[in-house]
Amino acid sequence: MKLRMRTKFLLSMLLISASLTSTSLLLVRHSIQRQVRKEIFADLQNSVATFRNFQRERELTLTHAADLLADLRFHQLRGDHRHRLPHEVAVLTGEHVG
Repeated sequence: MKLRMRTKFLLSMLLISASLTSTSLLLVRHSIQRQVRKEIFADLQNSVATFRNFQRERELTLTHAADLLADLRFHQLRGDHRHRLPHEVAVLTGEHVG
């Protein structure tokens, strides 16, 4: 009878220990998942902001290039051969800058 009581006690302690361990692991897992989601969301927001800044800079560069090319074409149509190519236009058109 004593052996049965001791066995029951050990089994109940084992069950309690396993339950506490499982609960702790689930809580840690949940906490880590939440932290990883926060970090991914923050990284995604930073990536979107970086992309938007890059896109804005690219649009400004393209607008500037279009303005320079339009100015060059204007001077070519006027027959103004004294007008030198700005360095940026020469790079864009592939012409040699002397």
